[in-house]
Amino acid sequence: MTNRLKDYINIIDKLETAVSALTETQLDKRIAPDKWTPREVIAHLLDSEIIVYARFRSILADKVPYISNHDESRWTKAFAHDKSNATENMKLLRIMRKLNYDLLVTLNDEQLNMKGLHSTRGYESVRHFIEAYIVHVENHIGQIGRNS
Repeated sequence: MTNRLKDYINIIDKLETAVSALTETQLDKRIAPDKWTPREVIAHLLDSEIIVYARFRSILADKVPYISNHDESRWTKAFAHDKSNATENMKLLRIMRKLNYDLLVTLNDEQLNMKGLHSTRGYESVRHFIEAYIVHVENHIGQIGRNS
């Protein structure tokens, strides 16, 4: 798990590299009407990292950890991600990822295997969320690359 935790923290460097090369025009480029711009992707990833911050803590501390799903597209519109500050969101994303990482490196195998009940997907462990949030960022790095 140590290597995956390193991947969990280091993937943010790859994201930042992909984003740092983009101009303001490229940050707002939408390749299709139903696809997010890189600016929206960054804001979405920040939302996701804040959500997983709560998910990790709920799984580890609550008697009956319940993890609710959220509608990512509605959040993107409701919180005007298209007008968000990509630079600030990237800084905050890095901070949130570090906070999560600092917790995760303290966990033992038993804690990593603890589960919460996701409202649409059933039981998921801390270990599962670590993997999912690595892949999630990787997928969005690819999306940003296709947009630019």
